[in-house]
Amino acid sequence: MLKEHVPDRHAKNYFVLKFVSFLLFGVSIAAYILFRFTGLDVAEVLQAISIVVSILLTGALIVLYRDLSVIQGDQVKIMEASYTPIVGITGWEIAPDVLEDDPPEPFDRLRLTLSNQGNSLACDLRVMFAIAYDAEKLPFEVCSKEVPVNRVKDQFWWHSDMGGVLPEDTTEVDFYTTPTFLLLNEDGEEMIRFDEVVEKLAKADVEEARLALSLRYQNAAGDEAEIDFATFNVDIERCKERDSRLKYAKRGALSSASGIREQARTVE
Repeated sequence: MLKEHVPDRHAKNYFVLKFVSFLLFGVSIAAYILFRFTGLDVAEVLQAISIVVSILLTGALIVLYRDLSVIQGDQVKIMEASYTPIVGITGWEIAPDVLEDDPPEPFDRLRLTLSNQGNSLACDLRVMFAIAYDAEKLPFEVCSKEVPVNRVKDQFWWHSDMGGVLPEDTTEVDFYTTPTFLLLNEDGEEMIRFDEVVEKLAKADVEEARLALSLRYQNAAGDEAEIDFATFNVDIERCKERDSRLKYAKRGALSSASGIREQARTVE
């Protein structure tokens, strides 16, 4: 699309310059006629020429500046397109044993299989665990939390620190993290796992909670992107009876993710 516009702009700029050149030539002829066949003196003719030339040049510069701004905007779009990760979630699961070499944990973990078919790396990979529930005047609040991910299998050439990186042209890489939320109470704040959230809400007689999970990352320019991949409708009492496991919660519609985030309690 950008390539189709460039020749048109060049043709238009050439037309403007040619038009201004002909006008300047016409002004010169008119000035000669005024000077040769009228009673105007040299100063008056030069003043008239100066005014006309200034107007013509100002108009031409405005047109050229406008087109230059458009060209610069197109160049920015081309540069952005040249450094764009195309991240995909090819699979995910919630289980206590997502790490092959570790024994099963007494709590759930999230495993994500990611790909990047773009031409730039995706960095600062993290999962947003958004939670919303209906309750008033509780002695605490459970808030949404962004949790970095790291690789299931470390690479000797790319250390899997928290907030992992997915290089360009990568087919499938497994990452993991633990569903974690932020608890606010009179003692301050602390991070708690999903099973601990269920225990807290059950004691407060909260019947249901809604969760939205999304992958967030940045491109090389620092621009943010987000991919929704799961929502849950959690029956708190029933979930507690099943060891407070998120994997047993009822899956919700993915289209409800943005609404859950809007209702969720979030601490900046």
